Amino acid sequence: MGDGDDPWPAVQLEAIERAAAAICRHHGWNERSVIGHLEWQPGKVDLRGFTISGMRERIAGRLKAATHTVRPGEMLYSIGALFDVSWPGIAVANNIRTPYRIYPGQELKIPKK
Repeated sequence: MGDGDDPWPAVQLEAIERAAAAICRHHGWNERSVIGHLEWQPGKVDLRGFTISGMRERIAGRLKAATHTVRPGEMLYSIGALFDVSWPGIAVANNIRTPYRIYPGQELKIPKK
């Protein structure tokens, strides 16, 4: 219920983290773009049971991307399978509009799951 007495399930906290990170990634933002109710409008209250600063740390960790150098014959799909991430996520993280156009030697950012 977000009242401090009813704990947030881990899966729900992860969903908040993943959704916020995906929005940040899409817009090229970092974790500082994630704000709480109170930061937006004085007088409002933030949800209880987790802190905005703690959630920002989780989002920052998710936004830190690994990298991969494309090898001959690889496709975004095979690279995604290698890192257990979706190939569209790799395309978005690298601003690739034509997913079948990647080249050997190209350095790709691999987003966290």
